[in-house]
Amino acid sequence: MGDIPNSRGVDLIDVAWEIIKITADHSELPDESCAQIILQLNRHLILKNCIQGWKLLTLFMCWYRPSEDLSSFVDTFLRMYTVEEYEKVNPVIEGMSSRCLELIHNAPTELLAEGETLELTREQVEMQMKRVEESCTKERDKET
Repeated sequence: MGDIPNSRGVDLIDVAWEIIKITADHSELPDESCAQIILQLNRHLILKNCIQGWKLLTLFMCWYRPSEDLSSFVDTFLRMYTVEEYEKVNPVIEGMSSRCLELIHNAPTELLAEGETLELTREQVEMQMKRVEESCTKERDKET
């Protein structure tokens, strides 16, 4: 989440791509990866790093949905960061939280057929990141 300096020169797109690819190879990892990202977001004190984490969660949700076992927890967590629930939410974070809620409630739960592998390129993750960042910019502009 940016708390430790990045000595490998890896950017958020590389991190997201690696997490999404590794998760695709192990059926038990989507919930664990989602929970670990959320754990990093919970009460994070550095706004810049927190926004990076929300971008990562939003990207992750573009490809994965929480299982039935985890969906209630994820839904509750995301709703905590919406304006309806908490008025002091940063508008960029509120926008990404709302986007994650849209993704988990309005998209098919099974994104890959059984046995199908995820053929994902770094460019696809980068393109999705640009969409996430554009939505962040729109939310930030609403604030001013």
